[in-house]
Amino acid sequence: MKREKNIKRVEQKKQEEQKDSKNINFLVKQSAYRGPLPPPEMLAEYKKIYEDAPHIIFISFQKEQEHRIKTIRFGQISALIIGVGGLISTTLLGIYGNPWVAGSIGFLSLGSLVGAFLYDKNISKERNNAKE
Repeated sequence: MKREKNIKRVEQKKQEEQKDSKNINFLVKQSAYRGPLPPPEMLAEYKKIYEDAPHIIFISFQKEQEHRIKTIRFGQISALIIGVGGLISTTLLGIYGNPWVAGSIGFLSLGSLVGAFLYDKNISKERNNAKE
C-alpha cells in the first residue's frame, strides 16, 4: 500500500515537472568531408551561390596537382644528382688516396638521401594510420 502511494507520488511529480518545463528542441546538422574535392552535394550548393564555383574549384585542384607533380619530380632529380655526385666523388677520392674525405662525403651524401627516404616512409605510415 505504501509502495503504491509512493509510486503515485513520483508519477504526479513527474507530470507536474513536465507541465512546468518548456521543451526546446534544436536540430544541428554537421557535415565534414575528407579529400581534396568537396562532395557533389556541396558543389551543387556552391553552384547556387556562384555559378562558376565548381569550375573554379576543379581548376584550382588541377593546378595544385600539376604543381605537386612538378615539385616531386624536381626533388627526385635533385636526389639523383646528389647521389651520383656523391658516389663519383667518393670513388675518385678513394682511388686517389683520401679515404677519410671519401668516407665523409659518401656518408653525408648517401646517408642524407637514405635518411630522407626513411623519414618520408615513416610520415606516410603515420598518415595512413591516422586515416584509419
